[in-house]
Amino acid sequence: MSYDFQIMAYSKQSTSTEIYWAIRNCGHLITSLHSAIASPPFYHYTDFAGLKGILSDRTMWFSHIRTMNDPSELDYGRSVVLKALEAHARQEHCLPEVLTFLDRCADLLYLLDRNQHQFYVACFSEHGNRLSQWRGYASGGHGYCMKFNINTATQYGYLPGAGHTDATVHTRKIVYDPMKQSEIARKGVNAIVQGFKKTTKNGRLKTLEDRLNHTVPESADFLLDLLLTFKHAAFEEEAEWRMLLVMDSGFRQETIQYRNGCAGVTPFIAMRISKLQDGSQLFPIETITAGPGLDPLTSIDVTKMLVGTASKSDHWIQIQPDEITVEHAGFRLR
Repeated sequence: MSYDFQIMAYSKQSTSTEIYWAIRNCGHLITSLHSAIASPPFYHYTDFAGLKGILSDRTMWFSHIRTMNDPSELDYGRSVVLKALEAHARQEHCLPEVLTFLDRCADLLYLLDRNQHQFYVACFSEHGNRLSQWRGYASGGHGYCMKFNINTATQYGYLPGAGHTDATVHTRKIVYDPMKQSEIARKGVNAIVQGFKKTTKNGRLKTLEDRLNHTVPESADFLLDLLLTFKHAAFEEEAEWRMLLVMDSGFRQETIQYRNGCAGVTPFIAMRISKLQDGSQLFPIETITAGPGLDPLTSIDVTKMLVGTASKSDHWIQIQPDEITVEHAGFRLR
């Protein structure tokens, strides 16, 4: 899986050649994190209702980031990046126009909560059949764990009637180590500052305001991309990968649905997922594991029946039962 540059929330296209190349020259910081020669396993833990819905609709639910298990994670990631901006601003040699550039970037990051943009995520783990995940996300062990084959060929789409067809989904690996987070943020800030300085040297943009207008939005997008991958170390055992969907202020409200969740009313967007194989669109699920709180024999038989029923539905994304392994966790939990 290769890393995709880049999330665009504040800028709709690259507006500065200098920032564009500064970000890409800095790309090794995150490319190694979010890329893999072989796609990592993607495990999703859910209850029976979730399993049934995923198989029936061929969708994953992307929930609003503020309704996740750590409601403060957006604040946490932002604080890491803001500290890096502030640290650079305190350097003795920091030029006044660079200070203005850093302040403008910080201002955009502070706007994240002002409904300028909405962030929706679907969460996965690198770990299958992990006790803590069963307890936390699969009805205390009475749910299911689904293994997906997700890579650069995976296709995403909104449900019919939402006014969209294809969707841009970013896949990111979560970083938990505070020292690694600080290093990434510091080097990221250094990169965009160097890009901004080059706009002054080449003389193409004559005024400071022109340089800021051409560099700040894309720089803020890069910093936003970083902070959305930072999470408190207490959650490290989750080994999370996430799919991220960025909705700007112009998205259609009918795209959003609502359900009851741990945070109360939870906005979510149902996204269809598929892969093209031999001319057919297939649902990219490989394995379904019944939880340790379920009876081994009964849960396997019933789950196979559920998969078979879903495969016979009139849906343009096909499910191939013979290609899906159904198993039990292999241990029991009351």
